[in-house]
Amino acid sequence: MRTSPCWLLACIAVTPGLTTAQESSTNGSEDNQRRLWMTVYSEEAAEYEIFRSEDDVEKLQFIPRPVLTFTNPVRIRDTHGAVFLWTSDGRPEVIGAIWSVISPDDSTKRHLSHEFHSLSLAPIHSRHEPRMSRRGPVPDWSTRVAGIERQKIPGAKPPSGTKDSD
Repeated sequence: MRTSPCWLLACIAVTPGLTTAQESSTNGSEDNQRRLWMTVYSEEAAEYEIFRSEDDVEKLQFIPRPVLTFTNPVRIRDTHGAVFLWTSDGRPEVIGAIWSVISPDDSTKRHLSHEFHSLSLAPIHSRHEPRMSRRGPVPDWSTRVAGIERQKIPGAKPPSGTKDSD
């Protein structure tokens, strides 16, 4: 029995389409999961009340849209997350990352992590609903000193529009 060259060509042409469809179906599911996790990260970030100084007078504005979302598909435990800003009069005062990683103990669970950095010229502190981690109660976040210190750049011209720039 002879195989027709047309039949063989048709099989070759259809096979890559099936593989691509399977891959995009899997990727679509993973993309959907990441979108759901991005919602979790946004909700977690929104729970923080962050204040400039220690008197709770100047509450920073949370910017709900992440400035960066990221994945690390190379890492064995599939890390992904989002980075958010809290501002005062439009100036970034705090930058925070919230991400998750597959648990090394149970691949059906993910560990959620939070990390914050002060970009403020004043001390910062936060409040959030009490919660527990694997290590115990999660404390409010605070700094005792400014996160950045202004310094002159040697030889730099003053910014345009300032009295020194004329």
